Amino acid sequence: MPCTAENVVESLATQYPFEVAGLLFFHRAAFYTPGVTPLALWLTPELVEERLGLAIPPLPPPIRPVVPEADAEMRAAVEGAEAMDDVPFDDAVVADKD
Repeated sequence: MPCTAENVVESLATQYPFEVAGLLFFHRAAFYTPGVTPLALWLTPELVEERLGLAIPPLPPPIRPVVPEADAEMRAAVEGAEAMDDVPFDDAVVADKD
């Protein structure tokens, strides 16, 4: 995607299934190499506005996929953990480390 002001703002205003932590900019002619380089730049959404002077709209919340099976499993795990809060430590089963 070309690095234009419109594309930067649009990419931050788009809803994704994950939280956007920032944008990574690479120099077009650079090859990726690990480590510190002046040819790559990481900016959080707040820094995009501050450093690039672009008006960034409030970030939309991530789209969370609804998976009924996972939701039921999570509820059962939470209920199981809450039930364990009532068990005294001395009565808890501790697995052998052997």
